[in-house]
Amino acid sequence: MNTIKSSTKSKTFYAYKFKICGYGGKYTIGSISNEIASYWSKLGDDVLNNFISTDDKEEIIEKYNVPEKYHEELAWMNWTDFSDISDVCGPFIESGASEIEVYDGYKDSKNPICTIKITEDMIESREFPDEGKFFPNKQLIYGFELDKGDYDLKFGYEDLVEMEEPFDPKKLKISTSVWDAMGQRREILKEIQYGDEYVSIEESDVDNKERDGEVCLKL
Repeated sequence: MNTIKSSTKSKTFYAYKFKICGYGGKYTIGSISNEIASYWSKLGDDVLNNFISTDDKEEIIEKYNVPEKYHEELAWMNWTDFSDISDVCGPFIESGASEIEVYDGYKDSKNPICTIKITEDMIESREFPDEGKFFPNKQLIYGFELDKGDYDLKFGYEDLVEMEEPFDPKKLKISTSVWDAMGQRREILKEIQYGDEYVSIEESDVDNKERDGEVCLKL
């Protein structure tokens, strides 16, 4: 699909804007070494989780007299800073429930001209970044920042998409990444393709609701 920059009188052009509204956020999977994880686990349950969560890390370092080698890599990091295995930011996808709102790009209207339900056949691939994989000498860390708001879908990073044919939802193909931890399973929109063109996903108006995470110790 080609994005049209200008129109002529000899053809009819269609212009659209696309949006997904609802919950989403940044969901990460990272890791620390077994050596560091083993040291913290000996301090007691949840001490490492509390250390990553708090803004006053010095208090915990002093309380437990933690040697520098066990905290220097962690001292300035929050949950979503651990992302060496997976880092996805976008809206949640629930097949048959999540919707893409389509707006007339030639009109300044807050009401969509139609909504497209994201169905199972649109989801071309799912990524499970930690499922069935072995991470030698590592302990996994899961972190998230939950958002609620609007996510704009942009073709070629353009706010307004002009095309010669009406928008065809059958050309949409979606890739997702599944984050499964802390009793939650989130399927996050990772990538959208329309025909031969890829669509960027940008937060336009979101509010952070919650931040948390956990270290998955399997020593």
